[in-house]
Amino acid sequence: MEILAFTENDDIDLYFQEAFYNKHRVVKCACADIDKLKDKAYALVLIDFKSEQVRSGDFKLLFDIRCKTDTPILVILENSNIRDRLHILKMKANDYIERPIMLDDFKEKIELLLRQNHFANLI
Repeated sequence: MEILAFTENDDIDLYFQEAFYNKHRVVKCACADIDKLKDKAYALVLIDFKSEQVRSGDFKLLFDIRCKTDTPILVILENSNIRDRLHILKMKANDYIERPIMLDDFKEKIELLLRQNHFANLI
């Protein structure tokens, strides 16, 4: 199962290794490389917003991704406020998680989104 991660942080690989023991393959790409969504179907899209992106309200990446796919989206936030979190959910992200990331929460959110996507594909 492949997960597309829009991130520049290497710690995402470590989280997946620790939480899933390499069960899922993480394909990392730069935020500008949205065309990766055309290459194949991914089980999950992960967007890792830097704190300055959240503060500036730059959620265009999330909007662009949601326009191209209905794949579940998990957003990682840092130093966000309630308005940013609500805005992300209004823009159709499925869920978010705050840094510092707790491994158990990370694993639980990913598993839940993957299960929901699996059942949605059966309908």
